[in-house]
Amino acid sequence: MFLEGVKKMKKIRYMLLTTLVVFSFSAFNVNPVSGMTFDELAENYRIARDQDLSADNLMKDLISVADKDKNNVELWKSLWYEEVKADKRTANALLLVRRIFPDGDTSRWDEVSGFFYPGVIPSTLAGVDAVYSASLGLINMEMKGSDRLARNLMNSLLDSSRAKIYFFDTAPYEYTYIANNLSKRGYFPDYGDWPEADISGKLPLASPVRGRISSNLAAARNLVFLNASAGIVNNGAYAWDREKGMIYRVIDREDNNLSSAIIFRY
Repeated sequence: MFLEGVKKMKKIRYMLLTTLVVFSFSAFNVNPVSGMTFDELAENYRIARDQDLSADNLMKDLISVADKDKNNVELWKSLWYEEVKADKRTANALLLVRRIFPDGDTSRWDEVSGFFYPGVIPSTLAGVDAVYSASLGLINMEMKGSDRLARNLMNSLLDSSRAKIYFFDTAPYEYTYIANNLSKRGYFPDYGDWPEADISGKLPLASPVRGRISSNLAAARNLVFLNASAGIVNNGAYAWDREKGMIYRVIDREDNNLSSAIIFRY
């Protein structure tokens, strides 16, 4: 009886250890393969841990050379200037990620709010611009830890269920390039593959608020509403046209002839 009890205890301890290992592998983006030995799984875990360390070190190195004297609007604009060197754009994008997301954690997109001034640029969209821009630059950088860092930025953003809806299930043109290249190089989300996306629009997602549109026309055109804190809502003060890359101020007019008009203001 005693020996049987010991065997049962060993079996339970083995099952608990195996469960902990599997959860650890998931956290480090290691997908256990059927038939792999425990040592092989442990080696994959070690590799993933080392890759994360390299990614963290690369992020620190790049942020150290970013344009820290620039405000958020200037940083965001620098991401789209071709005359700015690619490595500098990537560094500025990573600095913007650190400034916009709480603790630099892209999974906390739901906590991002507010606009950048001057220009009235939604930080919720500018933050995603920064993640995408940084990921594109890292994929093309071919430095130790660059692919892993790109994967980690995108993977964490994917952890936000609402960000998944608006930036993965429906995604900008550049998403296909990022997802395909990460997949080819063996970098996947924590669970499964990168989502299949409906492509709509392209980077940048954010823009200054320009022009006005009626709420009826915005709804008819399936524009995405933003509230006064730049959060995505069912009906709000601003309307984002992701296909055209425009953001309008929402107005309501009693005059039917004007209620469907878009009035541009520059």
